[in-house]
Parts: sequence; structure tokens; C-alpha cells
Amino acid sequence: RTLLYNCGEVAHLSTGDDEFPFREIEFGEGGPDFTSGNWDSHRFTTRSQLDTAVDLWISDQTSARETYGDINTWDVSQINDFSQLFQNSSSFNSDISSWDVSNGTNFYAMFDYAESFNQDLSSWNVSSGINFNAMFFSAS
Repeated sequence: RTLLYNCGEVAHLSTGDDEFPFREIEFGEGGPDFTSGNWDSHRFTTRSQLDTAVDLWISDQTSARETYGDINTWDVSQINDFSQLFQNSSSFNSDISSWDVSNGTNFYAMFDYAESFNQDLSSWNVSSGINFNAMFFSAS
């Protein structure tokens, strides 16, 4: 996508679609990260925002994708507490390998009882992590 112009609080993007040639995106809490070049990435600045998005992803992926984009594109780089994020999400098995969790310190029970989860997270940088207790308890 191409940024056509920035008009104060709204960016106008070319979609490449003849029927809907422009997409307006409002700036503010969350929203796309224009600085990284990934304009489809929703930036989460608080754990509460991330919890809301994850809850929607678990209950209705179509709505979550329309609101936040694909879960693997979410910008979670400002989050440091990932504890219990997918706890008891027994059917969750989405690819989140592209998440930047390098600022994460607490991964306690992140996938606790996420019994279907079986994704490769070997690319994650968890060097800032302090608490990994029960991170994958009862996960695949």
C-alpha cells in the first residue's frame, strides 16, 4: 500500500482496489505503525488493549481480523506482561511467530491449558524474560 497523503489526524492509503481506491486510517491509541512500514499492523500500547483483541480473536477471528488485522501482524513490542494471555484458550493455535516480544518480562502461564497450541516460536527473543513458570503447561 502507498501512503498518499497525511491530513492531520487521518492518513489516506491507496488500496490498489478500483472499487475502493482509498482507505482512511485515523491516528491515535493503537492503529497502524507507519514508522515500521507495516501499515497493516495494529500497535498495542497497553495490556488491556491486547487482552481485548485476543479475546475477540478467540471468539470471532473474522471480526478480529477486520478490526486489528491478522494476529501474526500485531505489534506487541511495547507489551511487557504476556502472562496468562492465552490461558484456557483450548482451541487457540494461530501463528504468532512474528510477534516482537523482546520487551516481555512476564510469560507466566501464557499458554496454560491452550491445549491445541503447537506453533514454532523459536524466532522469539525472550532474553528480557524473568518469569516463564507454566508458560506451556498443558499446551501441545
